[in-house]
Amino acid sequence: MTASSRQSCTCPRCVSCCERKPGWLKPGEAEKIAAFLGVSLPDLFRQYLAVDWWDDEPDVFLLSPAIVGHDAGTEMPFVAKGRCAFLTEEGRCRIHSVKPFECGVAWCGDGPVEREGSAHQQAADAWRTPEHQAQITQLLGRPATTSGGSILDLMGLFS
Repeated sequence: MTASSRQSCTCPRCVSCCERKPGWLKPGEAEKIAAFLGVSLPDLFRQYLAVDWWDDEPDVFLLSPAIVGHDAGTEMPFVAKGRCAFLTEEGRCRIHSVKPFECGVAWCGDGPVEREGSAHQQAADAWRTPEHQAQITQLLGRPATTSGGSILDLMGLFS
């Protein structure tokens, strides 16, 4: 299956990805989603997006759809798991034609996520510039921070 033939994103594996964690956007995609929904970028951020991060030196902050049940317009929780804000109850993507980069390059035949060279890393690398990090600061109204957490949180021992 080629990228151009991936039309519906309705297979159980694709939908389960959207139920576990939203895909990351590349710079410029939030503006396309805002235009598609007919809202301003700040309104889109406050209602549907959140700031996630790539753990690196220094951390790279980026935009992602928010997780249902967590506040939009702020940083993701340390263990960012849950249903994408754009996934409908019927298991359809509300913004499929302008979906995030990471959603567009994934398909139900993909294997486990690899850190190096992955779509996750490609999205994070696209946000590395001072200009793109400044956009995150502007949307938040302050510099972004990572949520405190530990390896025990990642292992799910105290959540």
